[in-house]
Amino acid sequence: MKLNINKRDPVIPDTNLGPPKTRRRTRLLRTFSLLWVLALLGILPNMAYAVPMTTNYQGYIENTEGEPLSATVNMTFALYATAQGGRALWTETHQQVEVTDGVFSLILGSTTPFDDNSLEGERYLGVTLGTDPEMTPRQQLSSVFFAMRAAVAESVKAATVETEAIADGAVTAEKIASKTITGDNIANLSGHNVTELDDVADAGSGKIISDAERQKLQGLGTGGSVFQLNGKQAYYTDGNVGIGTETPKATLEVSGPATPYPNSRAMTIHANGESRFKDQVLIASKLSSGYGIAFGGQNHHRGGIYAISEGGYDNAKGEIHLWARNNGDIVLDGKVGIGTASPAGKLHVGSSSNRGDINIDSPNDTNSDLNFITLSDGTNGLGVGSTKGWHFTARGNAYKATEQRNDLGLYFWDGTIWNSYMYFDNNSGNVGIGTTSPQYKLDVAGTIRGNNVSPSDQRLKQNIQPLENALAKVDQLRGVSFEWKDKDQDAGTQVGMIAQEVETVLPELVSTDSEGYKSLAYDKMTAVLVEAVKALKAQNDALKAIVCEDHPEKTICQ
Repeated sequence: MKLNINKRDPVIPDTNLGPPKTRRRTRLLRTFSLLWVLALLGILPNMAYAVPMTTNYQGYIENTEGEPLSATVNMTFALYATAQGGRALWTETHQQVEVTDGVFSLILGSTTPFDDNSLEGERYLGVTLGTDPEMTPRQQLSSVFFAMRAAVAESVKAATVETEAIADGAVTAEKIASKTITGDNIANLSGHNVTELDDVADAGSGKIISDAERQKLQGLGTGGSVFQLNGKQAYYTDGNVGIGTETPKATLEVSGPATPYPNSRAMTIHANGESRFKDQVLIASKLSSGYGIAFGGQNHHRGGIYAISEGGYDNAKGEIHLWARNNGDIVLDGKVGIGTASPAGKLHVGSSSNRGDINIDSPNDTNSDLNFITLSDGTNGLGVGSTKGWHFTARGNAYKATEQRNDLGLYFWDGTIWNSYMYFDNNSGNVGIGTTSPQYKLDVAGTIRGNNVSPSDQRLKQNIQPLENALAKVDQLRGVSFEWKDKDQDAGTQVGMIAQEVETVLPELVSTDSEGYKSLAYDKMTAVLVEAVKALKAQNDALKAIVCEDHPEKTICQ
Protein backbone atom coordinates (compact mmCIF):
# COMPACT_ATOMS: atom_id res chain seq x y z
CA MET A 1 0.00 0.00 0.00
CA LYS A 2 1.43 3.43 -1.00
CA LEU A 3 0.29 6.82 0.23
CA ASN A 4 1.45 10.00 -1.55
CA ILE A 5 1.74 13.13 0.59
CA ASN A 6 3.54 16.45 0.15
CA LYS A 7 5.89 17.58 2.93
CA ARG A 8 8.42 20.35 3.52
CA ASP A 9 12.04 19.57 2.71
CA PRO A 10 13.82 17.84 5.58
CA VAL A 11 17.04 19.25 7.00
CA ILE A 12 19.65 16.78 5.72
CA PRO A 13 23.33 17.25 6.67
CA ASP A 14 25.79 17.57 3.78
CA THR A 15 23.02 17.22 1.16
CA ASN A 16 22.45 20.03 -1.33
CA LEU A 17 18.75 20.73 -1.51
CA GLY A 18 19.29 24.15 -3.03
CA PRO A 19 18.99 27.58 -1.42
CA PRO A 20 16.15 27.98 1.11
CA LYS A 21 14.28 30.40 -1.11
CA THR A 22 14.20 27.90 -4.03
CA ARG A 23 13.25 24.80 -2.02
CA ARG A 24 10.18 22.96 -3.22
CA ARG A 25 8.03 20.50 -1.33
CA THR A 26 9.30 16.93 -1.19
CA ARG A 27 7.35 13.81 -1.97
CA LEU A 28 7.30 11.14 0.72
CA LEU A 29 5.86 7.71 -0.14
CA ARG A 30 4.99 5.29 2.66
CA THR A 31 4.17 1.60 2.45
CA PHE A 32 3.67 -1.18 4.97
CA SER A 33 5.20 -4.58 4.52
CA LEU A 34 2.88 -7.00 2.73
CA LEU A 35 3.96 -9.81 5.01
CA TRP A 36 2.96 -7.72 8.06
CA VAL A 37 -0.43 -6.96 6.51
CA LEU A 38 -1.07 -10.65 5.87
CA ALA A 39 -0.10 -11.51 9.42
CA LEU A 40 -2.44 -8.91 10.87
CA LEU A 41 -5.32 -10.06 8.66
CA GLY A 42 -5.04 -13.54 10.12
CA ILE A 43 -3.67 -15.30 7.00
CA LEU A 44 -1.11 -16.92 9.31
CA PRO A 45 -3.56 -18.37 11.86
CA ASN A 46 -1.09 -20.90 13.20
CA MET A 47 1.02 -18.20 14.88
CA ALA A 48 0.19 -18.70 18.56
CA TYR A 49 2.68 -16.18 19.88
CA ALA A 50 1.81 -12.78 21.37
CA VAL A 51 1.16 -10.03 18.83
CA PRO A 52 4.33 -7.89 18.49
CA MET A 53 3.80 -4.21 19.35
CA THR A 54 5.87 -2.99 16.35
CA THR A 55 5.23 -2.37 12.66
CA ASN A 56 7.40 -2.04 9.56
CA TYR A 57 7.41 1.42 7.99
CA GLN A 58 8.79 2.20 4.50
CA GLY A 59 8.92 5.46 2.60
CA TYR A 60 10.31 7.26 -0.41
CA ILE A 61 11.95 10.73 -0.38
CA GLU A 62 12.83 13.02 -3.30
CA ASN A 63 14.89 16.20 -3.23
CA THR A 64 13.76 19.59 -4.53
CA GLU A 65 14.69 18.60 -8.08
CA GLY A 66 12.40 15.57 -7.98
CA GLU A 67 15.31 13.16 -7.81
CA PRO A 68 15.53 10.26 -5.32
CA LEU A 69 17.45 11.28 -2.21
CA SER A 70 20.48 9.39 -0.90
CA ALA A 71 21.54 10.63 2.55
CA THR A 72 21.40 9.99 6.31
CA VAL A 73 18.63 11.82 8.20
CA ASN A 74 16.95 11.90 11.64
CA MET A 75 13.23 11.10 11.59
CA THR A 76 10.56 11.58 14.31
CA PHE A 77 7.15 9.89 14.25
CA ALA A 78 4.13 10.77 16.42
CA LEU A 79 0.56 9.49 16.88
CA TYR A 80 -2.34 11.91 17.43
CA ALA A 81 -6.06 11.59 18.04
CA THR A 82 -6.79 14.49 15.65
CA ALA A 83 -5.79 15.35 12.08
CA GLN A 84 -4.55 18.78 13.20
CA GLY A 85 -3.22 20.12 16.50
CA GLY A 86 -3.68 18.15 19.69
CA ARG A 87 -1.18 16.43 21.96
CA ALA A 88 1.07 13.63 20.76
CA LEU A 89 0.00 10.31 22.33
CA TRP A 90 3.20 8.53 21.28
CA THR A 91 6.49 9.75 19.82
CA GLU A 92 9.60 7.97 18.58
CA THR A 93 12.81 9.31 17.04
CA HIS A 94 15.10 7.29 14.75
CA GLN A 95 18.64 8.60 14.47
CA GLN A 96 20.78 8.32 11.31
CA VAL A 97 18.20 6.70 9.03
CA GLU A 98 19.86 5.54 5.78
CA VAL A 99 17.99 6.74 2.66
CA THR A 100 19.20 5.02 -0.52
CA ASP A 101 17.81 6.04 -3.93
CA GLY A 102 14.96 7.70 -2.04
CA VAL A 103 13.92 4.56 -0.16
CA PHE A 104 14.15 3.98 3.59
CA SER A 105 12.76 1.33 5.93
CA LEU A 106 12.49 1.17 9.72
CA ILE A 107 10.51 -0.46 12.54
CA LEU A 108 8.03 1.76 14.44
CA GLY A 109 7.79 0.85 18.10
CA SER A 110 11.31 -0.53 18.27
CA THR A 111 12.62 2.47 20.21
CA THR A 112 9.51 3.58 22.10
CA PRO A 113 6.99 0.72 22.46
CA PHE A 114 3.34 1.40 21.69
CA ASP A 115 0.98 1.36 24.64
CA ASP A 116 -2.70 0.51 24.75
CA ASN A 117 -3.77 4.16 24.94
CA SER A 118 -1.79 5.22 21.87
CA LEU A 119 -3.51 2.60 19.66
CA GLU A 120 -7.07 2.81 20.96
CA GLY A 121 -9.45 4.90 18.81
CA GLU A 122 -8.94 6.96 15.66
CA ARG A 123 -5.28 7.83 15.18
CA TYR A 124 -3.20 10.01 12.82
CA LEU A 125 0.53 9.63 12.09
CA GLY A 126 2.78 12.69 11.88
CA VAL A 127 6.32 12.64 10.41
CA THR A 128 9.13 15.13 11.05
CA LEU A 129 12.47 15.13 9.18
CA GLY A 130 15.46 16.66 10.97
CA THR A 131 14.61 20.00 12.55
CA ASP A 132 11.90 20.88 10.01
CA PRO A 133 8.30 21.36 11.15
CA GLU A 134 6.06 18.34 11.05
CA MET A 135 4.85 17.39 7.55
CA THR A 136 1.24 18.04 6.62
CA PRO A 137 -1.25 16.57 6.34
CA ARG A 138 -1.05 13.82 8.92
CA GLN A 139 -1.97 10.35 7.68
CA GLN A 140 -4.98 8.59 9.17
CA LEU A 141 -4.14 4.99 10.10
CA SER A 142 -6.25 2.15 8.67
CA SER A 143 -7.71 -0.74 10.63
CA VAL A 144 -4.75 -2.90 9.58
CA PHE A 145 -2.47 -0.88 11.85
CA PHE A 146 -4.79 -1.50 14.78
CA ALA A 147 -4.41 -5.26 14.43
CA MET A 148 -1.88 -4.80 17.22
CA ARG A 149 -4.93 -4.36 19.46
CA ALA A 150 -5.25 -8.13 19.17
CA ALA A 151 -2.86 -8.18 22.10
CA VAL A 152 -5.90 -7.20 24.19
CA ALA A 153 -8.15 -10.27 23.99
CA GLU A 154 -11.89 -9.75 23.69
CA SER A 155 -12.47 -13.08 25.47
CA VAL A 156 -10.55 -15.95 26.99
CA LYS A 157 -11.31 -19.56 26.10
CA ALA A 158 -12.13 -22.05 28.81
CA ALA A 159 -8.66 -23.24 29.63
CA THR A 160 -6.08 -23.00 32.37
CA VAL A 161 -4.15 -19.71 32.44
CA GLU A 162 -0.54 -20.74 32.94
CA THR A 163 0.92 -17.25 33.36
CA GLU A 164 -0.23 -13.91 34.73
CA ALA A 165 -2.37 -12.65 31.88
CA ILE A 166 -3.74 -9.54 33.61
CA ALA A 167 -1.37 -7.13 35.32
CA ASP A 168 -2.03 -5.92 38.85
CA GLY A 169 -4.42 -2.96 38.84
CA ALA A 170 -5.23 -3.35 35.14
CA VAL A 171 -8.97 -3.93 35.70
CA THR A 172 -10.66 -0.96 37.41
CA ALA A 173 -14.28 -0.12 38.14
CA GLU A 174 -14.49 2.12 35.05
CA LYS A 175 -13.59 -0.81 32.78
CA ILE A 176 -16.41 -3.09 34.01
CA ALA A 177 -19.90 -2.14 32.82
CA SER A 178 -22.76 -2.15 35.31
CA LYS A 179 -24.38 -5.59 35.92
CA THR A 180 -22.02 -7.43 33.53
CA ILE A 181 -20.71 -9.80 36.20
CA THR A 182 -23.23 -12.18 37.80
CA GLY A 183 -22.88 -15.19 40.00
CA ASP A 184 -22.51 -17.48 36.98
CA ASN A 185 -19.49 -15.51 35.76
CA ILE A 186 -17.50 -15.89 38.98
CA ALA A 187 -15.47 -19.07 39.34
CA ASN A 188 -14.58 -20.51 42.72
CA LEU A 189 -11.49 -18.97 44.24
CA SER A 190 -9.26 -21.16 46.34
CA GLY A 191 -9.92 -20.48 50.02
CA HIS A 192 -12.41 -17.64 49.38
CA ASN A 193 -15.75 -18.68 47.91
CA VAL A 194 -17.72 -15.68 46.68
CA THR A 195 -21.49 -15.93 46.40
CA GLU A 196 -23.84 -13.29 45.03
CA LEU A 197 -27.02 -13.23 47.06
CA ASP A 198 -28.78 -10.30 45.43
CA ASP A 199 -28.37 -7.08 43.49
CA VAL A 200 -26.98 -4.75 46.14
CA ALA A 201 -27.64 -1.59 44.16
CA ASP A 202 -31.31 -2.16 43.30
CA ALA A 203 -32.66 -4.70 45.81
CA GLY A 204 -33.78 -3.99 49.34
CA SER A 205 -30.90 -5.92 50.88
CA GLY A 206 -27.96 -7.96 49.68
CA LYS A 207 -24.63 -9.37 50.77
CA ILE A 208 -21.22 -10.19 49.43
CA ILE A 209 -19.67 -12.59 51.90
CA SER A 210 -16.89 -15.13 52.21
CA ASP A 211 -17.00 -17.82 54.88
CA ALA A 212 -18.01 -17.18 58.48
CA GLU A 213 -14.45 -16.61 59.66
CA ARG A 214 -13.73 -13.85 57.13
CA GLN A 215 -14.89 -10.29 56.64
CA LYS A 216 -18.46 -9.58 55.59
CA LEU A 217 -19.76 -6.57 53.65
CA GLN A 218 -23.50 -6.12 53.82
CA GLY A 219 -25.59 -3.49 52.03
CA LEU A 220 -29.16 -2.86 53.09
CA GLY A 221 -29.91 -0.04 50.66
CA THR A 222 -32.59 2.39 51.78
CA GLY A 223 -33.96 -0.07 54.30
CA GLY A 224 -31.19 0.30 56.86
CA SER A 225 -27.45 0.60 57.36
CA VAL A 226 -25.51 1.05 54.14
CA PHE A 227 -22.39 -0.85 55.29
CA GLN A 228 -21.74 -3.37 58.01
CA LEU A 229 -18.23 -4.77 58.23
CA ASN A 230 -17.38 -7.78 60.39
CA GLY A 231 -13.78 -8.64 61.11
CA LYS A 232 -10.73 -7.23 62.81
CA GLN A 233 -9.44 -4.81 60.17
CA ALA A 234 -10.60 -2.94 57.09
CA TYR A 235 -8.34 -1.20 54.58
CA TYR A 236 -8.89 1.56 52.04
CA THR A 237 -5.61 2.95 50.71
CA ASP A 238 -6.63 5.11 47.73
CA GLY A 239 -8.82 8.18 47.31
CA ASN A 240 -10.90 10.12 49.85
CA VAL A 241 -13.55 8.90 52.29
CA GLY A 242 -16.65 11.00 52.91
CA ILE A 243 -19.04 10.60 55.84
CA GLY A 244 -22.11 12.77 55.41
CA THR A 245 -20.85 14.11 52.07
CA GLU A 246 -20.63 12.70 48.55
CA THR A 247 -17.71 14.94 47.52
CA PRO A 248 -14.94 14.55 50.13
CA LYS A 249 -12.00 16.90 49.56
CA ALA A 250 -9.75 15.35 52.20
CA THR A 251 -8.59 11.83 53.05
CA LEU A 252 -11.38 11.75 55.66
CA GLU A 253 -14.10 14.41 55.57
CA VAL A 254 -16.92 14.24 58.11
CA SER A 255 -19.94 16.48 57.58
CA GLY A 256 -22.31 16.51 60.52
CA PRO A 257 -25.98 17.46 60.74
CA ALA A 258 -27.00 21.09 60.40
CA THR A 259 -29.64 23.28 62.04
CA PRO A 260 -32.19 22.70 63.66
CA TYR A 261 -30.10 20.19 65.61
CA PRO A 262 -27.36 22.40 67.10
CA ASN A 263 -26.34 19.82 69.70
CA SER A 264 -25.63 17.08 67.16
CA ARG A 265 -22.02 16.11 66.54
CA ALA A 266 -20.18 15.43 63.31
CA MET A 267 -17.94 12.89 65.07
CA THR A 268 -18.05 11.45 68.59
CA ILE A 269 -15.31 9.27 70.09
CA HIS A 270 -15.95 7.36 73.33
CA ALA A 271 -13.69 5.17 75.42
CA ASN A 272 -15.20 2.83 78.00
CA GLY A 273 -13.77 2.05 81.42
CA GLU A 274 -13.02 3.77 84.69
CA SER A 275 -9.30 4.36 84.12
CA ARG A 276 -7.87 7.35 82.33
CA PHE A 277 -7.07 6.95 78.69
CA LYS A 278 -4.98 8.96 76.27
CA ASP A 279 -4.41 9.38 72.55
CA GLN A 280 -8.13 9.21 71.79
CA VAL A 281 -7.52 10.98 68.50
CA LEU A 282 -3.97 10.98 67.15
CA ILE A 283 -3.21 13.23 64.20
CA ALA A 284 0.33 13.08 62.84
CA SER A 285 2.07 14.38 59.77
CA LYS A 286 5.51 14.19 58.18
CA LEU A 287 5.11 17.68 56.78
CA SER A 288 7.10 20.53 58.26
CA SER A 289 4.13 22.88 58.09
CA GLY A 290 0.35 22.77 57.97
CA TYR A 291 -2.49 22.34 60.41
CA GLY A 292 -3.20 19.35 62.62
CA ILE A 293 -6.76 20.23 63.69
CA ALA A 294 -8.71 23.14 62.20
CA PHE A 295 -11.88 24.55 63.79
CA GLY A 296 -14.06 27.09 62.08
CA GLY A 297 -17.23 27.77 60.15
CA GLN A 298 -20.00 30.34 60.07
CA ASN A 299 -22.41 30.98 62.94
CA HIS A 300 -20.68 28.46 65.19
CA HIS A 301 -21.86 28.56 68.78
CA ARG A 302 -18.69 28.20 70.81
CA GLY A 303 -15.13 26.85 70.88
CA GLY A 304 -13.62 23.84 69.21
CA ILE A 305 -11.89 21.88 72.02
CA TYR A 306 -13.64 20.68 75.19
CA ALA A 307 -12.44 18.70 78.17
CA ILE A 308 -15.39 16.35 78.53
CA SER A 309 -16.58 14.81 81.78
CA GLU A 310 -19.37 12.31 82.26
CA GLY A 311 -22.74 13.76 81.26
CA GLY A 312 -21.78 16.17 78.48
CA TYR A 313 -19.68 19.19 77.62
CA ASP A 314 -21.66 21.74 79.62
CA ASN A 315 -20.52 20.29 82.98
CA ALA A 316 -16.98 19.46 81.90
CA LYS A 317 -14.22 19.94 84.45
CA GLY A 318 -11.45 18.03 82.73
CA GLU A 319 -8.02 19.31 81.76
CA ILE A 320 -6.68 20.48 78.42
CA HIS A 321 -2.96 20.60 77.67
CA LEU A 322 -1.57 22.36 74.60
CA TRP A 323 1.92 20.96 74.23
CA ALA A 324 4.70 21.52 71.72
CA ARG A 325 7.97 19.60 71.97
CA ASN A 326 11.18 21.51 72.79
CA ASN A 327 11.08 24.91 71.09
CA GLY A 328 7.75 24.47 69.32
CA ASP A 329 5.34 27.41 69.15
CA ILE A 330 1.59 27.57 69.73
CA VAL A 331 0.15 30.21 67.38
CA LEU A 332 -3.39 31.53 67.70
CA ASP A 333 -5.04 33.91 65.25
CA GLY A 334 -7.72 36.18 66.64
CA LYS A 335 -8.56 36.93 70.28
CA VAL A 336 -8.10 34.79 73.38
CA GLY A 337 -10.48 35.12 76.30
CA ILE A 338 -9.67 33.73 79.76
CA GLY A 339 -12.56 34.08 82.17
CA THR A 340 -14.59 35.96 79.56
CA ALA A 341 -16.64 34.85 76.54
CA SER A 342 -16.19 38.16 74.69
CA PRO A 343 -12.50 39.15 74.65
CA ALA A 344 -11.91 42.78 73.73
CA GLY A 345 -8.20 42.41 72.93
CA LYS A 346 -5.76 39.82 71.66
CA LEU A 347 -5.55 38.54 75.28
CA HIS A 348 -8.38 39.40 77.64
CA VAL A 349 -8.28 38.04 81.20
CA GLY A 350 -11.41 38.44 83.30
CA SER A 351 -11.92 37.48 86.93
CA SER A 352 -14.69 37.65 89.49
CA SER A 353 -12.22 38.11 92.37
CA ASN A 354 -10.49 41.30 93.47
CA ARG A 355 -6.97 40.16 92.77
CA GLY A 356 -4.79 37.62 91.02
CA ASP A 357 -6.11 37.96 87.46
CA ILE A 358 -2.69 37.21 85.98
CA ASN A 359 0.16 35.51 87.82
CA ILE A 360 3.59 34.95 86.31
CA ASP A 361 5.73 32.58 88.33
CA SER A 362 9.30 31.41 87.97
CA PRO A 363 11.01 28.45 89.69
CA ASN A 364 14.07 30.66 90.19
CA ASP A 365 13.54 33.13 93.06
CA THR A 366 16.39 35.41 91.98
CA ASN A 367 16.00 35.55 88.20
CA SER A 368 12.38 36.23 87.25
CA ASP A 369 11.67 38.70 84.46
CA LEU A 370 8.57 40.20 82.91
CA ASN A 371 9.32 41.72 79.51
CA PHE A 372 7.14 43.96 77.36
CA ILE A 373 8.38 43.80 73.77
CA THR A 374 7.28 45.97 70.84
CA LEU A 375 8.38 45.59 67.22
CA SER A 376 6.70 48.66 65.76
CA ASP A 377 8.28 52.03 65.00
CA GLY A 378 5.30 54.13 66.07
CA THR A 379 4.14 55.32 69.46
CA ASN A 380 4.18 52.61 72.11
CA GLY A 381 3.02 52.64 75.66
CA LEU A 382 1.67 50.71 78.60
CA GLY A 383 -1.96 51.59 79.14
CA VAL A 384 -3.77 51.40 82.49
CA GLY A 385 -7.55 51.59 82.37
CA SER A 386 -8.40 51.35 86.06
CA THR A 387 -9.81 54.30 87.98
CA LYS A 388 -8.35 52.84 91.18
CA GLY A 389 -4.78 53.33 90.05
CA TRP A 390 -2.10 50.88 89.11
CA HIS A 391 1.02 49.87 90.99
CA PHE A 392 4.29 48.10 90.32
CA THR A 393 5.31 46.08 93.32
CA ALA A 394 8.54 44.36 94.28
CA ARG A 395 7.62 42.13 97.18
CA GLY A 396 6.87 38.67 98.54
CA ASN A 397 3.42 37.15 98.92
CA ALA A 398 1.86 40.23 100.55
CA TYR A 399 -0.59 42.46 98.71
CA LYS A 400 -0.48 46.26 98.58
CA ALA A 401 -3.46 48.45 97.72
CA THR A 402 -3.93 52.20 97.60
CA GLU A 403 -6.85 54.55 97.91
CA GLN A 404 -5.65 57.01 95.28
CA ARG A 405 -7.45 56.98 91.92
CA ASN A 406 -5.91 57.21 88.44
CA ASP A 407 -2.39 57.23 89.87
CA LEU A 408 0.69 55.07 89.42
CA GLY A 409 2.85 53.84 92.24
CA LEU A 410 6.08 51.88 92.63
CA TYR A 411 6.22 50.02 95.94
CA PHE A 412 9.12 48.07 97.44
CA TRP A 413 8.68 45.42 100.12
CA ASP A 414 11.53 44.63 102.48
CA GLY A 415 9.86 41.53 103.90
CA THR A 416 8.17 43.32 106.81
CA ILE A 417 6.66 46.66 105.78
CA TRP A 418 6.37 48.95 102.77
CA ASN A 419 9.08 51.50 103.47
CA SER A 420 10.02 52.93 100.12
CA TYR A 421 8.04 53.94 97.06
CA MET A 422 7.71 56.32 94.14
CA TYR A 423 4.40 57.98 93.41
CA PHE A 424 3.03 59.63 90.25
CA ASP A 425 0.10 61.99 90.78
CA ASN A 426 -2.13 61.96 87.70
CA ASN A 427 -4.00 65.13 88.72
CA SER A 428 -1.07 67.52 89.15
CA GLY A 429 1.59 65.76 87.11
CA ASN A 430 3.93 65.79 90.12
CA VAL A 431 6.30 62.98 91.01
CA GLY A 432 6.98 62.08 94.59
CA ILE A 433 9.85 60.03 95.99
CA GLY A 434 9.25 59.05 99.59
CA THR A 435 5.86 60.81 99.62
CA THR A 436 2.40 60.08 98.20
CA SER A 437 1.44 63.79 98.09
CA PRO A 438 4.08 65.55 95.94
CA GLN A 439 3.70 69.33 95.80
CA TYR A 440 6.22 69.94 93.02
CA LYS A 441 7.14 68.41 89.68
CA LEU A 442 9.75 66.42 91.59
CA ASP A 443 9.17 66.25 95.33
CA VAL A 444 11.74 64.24 97.28
CA ALA A 445 11.17 63.48 100.95
CA GLY A 446 14.75 62.84 101.98
CA THR A 447 18.27 63.58 100.87
CA ILE A 448 19.30 64.05 97.23
CA ARG A 449 22.81 63.47 95.98
CA GLY A 450 23.87 64.27 92.45
CA ASN A 451 27.08 64.02 90.49
CA ASN A 452 26.85 65.35 86.95
CA VAL A 453 30.08 65.17 84.97
CA SER A 454 30.26 65.49 81.19
CA PRO A 455 32.79 63.25 79.43
CA SER A 456 35.64 65.29 77.93
CA ASP A 457 38.54 62.86 77.51
CA GLN A 458 40.72 63.71 74.51
CA ARG A 459 40.74 60.03 73.57
CA LEU A 460 37.01 60.27 72.92
CA LYS A 461 37.30 63.18 70.49
CA GLN A 462 38.52 63.78 66.96
CA ASN A 463 38.90 66.68 64.51
CA ILE A 464 39.82 69.06 67.37
CA GLN A 465 40.04 72.71 66.20
CA PRO A 466 40.58 76.00 68.15
CA LEU A 467 37.72 78.49 68.38
CA GLU A 468 38.40 81.49 66.14
CA ASN A 469 37.22 85.07 66.75
CA ALA A 470 35.59 84.15 70.04
CA LEU A 471 35.65 87.76 71.33
CA ALA A 472 34.03 89.09 68.17
CA LYS A 473 31.29 86.44 68.35
CA VAL A 474 30.57 87.17 71.99
CA ASP A 475 30.34 90.85 71.10
CA GLN A 476 27.45 90.00 68.72
CA LEU A 477 25.42 88.27 71.43
CA ARG A 478 23.06 90.01 73.79
CA GLY A 479 21.65 89.07 77.13
CA VAL A 480 17.98 89.80 77.80
CA SER A 481 15.44 89.60 80.57
CA PHE A 482 12.04 87.95 79.89
CA GLU A 483 9.03 86.12 81.28
CA TRP A 484 7.76 82.69 80.19
CA LYS A 485 4.39 82.51 78.43
CA ASP A 486 3.84 78.96 79.71
CA LYS A 487 2.45 79.18 83.23
CA ASP A 488 4.01 75.79 84.03
CA GLN A 489 7.46 77.35 83.62
CA ASP A 490 9.18 79.37 86.35
CA ALA A 491 7.20 82.52 87.14
CA GLY A 492 8.68 86.03 87.28
CA THR A 493 11.46 87.75 85.38
CA GLN A 494 14.15 85.52 83.93
CA VAL A 495 17.51 86.28 82.28
CA GLY A 496 19.09 84.56 79.32
CA MET A 497 19.47 84.75 75.56
CA ILE A 498 17.27 84.28 72.49
CA ALA A 499 18.06 81.02 70.70
CA GLN A 500 17.32 82.42 67.24
CA GLU A 501 19.84 85.27 67.83
CA VAL A 502 22.53 82.92 69.10
CA GLU A 503 21.95 80.56 66.15
CA THR A 504 23.09 83.23 63.66
CA VAL A 505 26.43 83.57 65.49
CA LEU A 506 27.01 80.16 67.11
CA PRO A 507 24.69 77.59 65.43
CA GLU A 508 26.50 74.78 67.26
CA LEU A 509 24.82 75.83 70.50
CA VAL A 510 21.22 75.69 69.20
CA SER A 511 19.00 72.64 68.55
CA THR A 512 15.47 72.42 67.08
CA ASP A 513 12.83 69.87 68.14
CA SER A 514 10.23 68.14 65.96
CA GLU A 515 7.74 70.99 66.50
CA GLY A 516 10.23 73.68 65.49
CA TYR A 517 10.99 74.99 68.98
CA LYS A 518 14.63 75.92 69.61
CA SER A 519 16.78 75.24 72.66
CA LEU A 520 20.10 76.78 73.72
CA ALA A 521 22.93 74.80 75.32
CA TYR A 522 24.12 77.35 77.86
CA ASP A 523 26.78 74.98 79.18
CA LYS A 524 28.56 74.96 75.82
CA MET A 525 28.82 78.74 75.95
CA THR A 526 31.62 78.29 78.50
CA ALA A 527 34.21 77.38 75.88
CA VAL A 528 33.37 80.46 73.80
CA LEU A 529 33.56 82.74 76.82
CA VAL A 530 36.95 81.26 77.84
CA GLU A 531 38.44 82.09 74.46
CA ALA A 532 36.88 85.56 74.53
CA VAL A 533 38.45 86.27 77.94
CA LYS A 534 41.83 85.09 76.65
CA ALA A 535 41.49 87.47 73.70
CA LEU A 536 40.70 90.36 76.06
CA LYS A 537 43.74 89.51 78.17
CA ALA A 538 45.99 89.57 75.11
CA GLN A 539 44.67 93.00 74.22
CA ASN A 540 45.15 94.18 77.79
CA ASP A 541 48.75 92.93 77.88
CA ALA A 542 49.55 94.81 74.68
CA LEU A 543 48.10 98.08 76.04
CA LYS A 544 49.96 97.56 79.32
CA ALA A 545 53.28 97.25 77.50
CA ILE A 546 52.74 100.56 75.70
CA VAL A 547 51.72 102.41 78.85
CA CYS A 548 54.59 101.02 80.95
CA GLU A 549 57.16 101.95 78.33
CA ASP A 550 56.34 105.65 78.78
CA HIS A 551 55.23 105.58 82.40
CA PRO A 552 57.02 102.82 84.25
CA GLU A 553 56.15 104.39 87.57
CA LYS A 554 52.44 103.61 87.16
CA THR A 555 50.95 101.03 89.52
CA ILE A 556 49.84 98.86 86.63
CA CYS A 557 53.48 98.51 85.62
CA GLN A 558 54.75 97.49 89.03
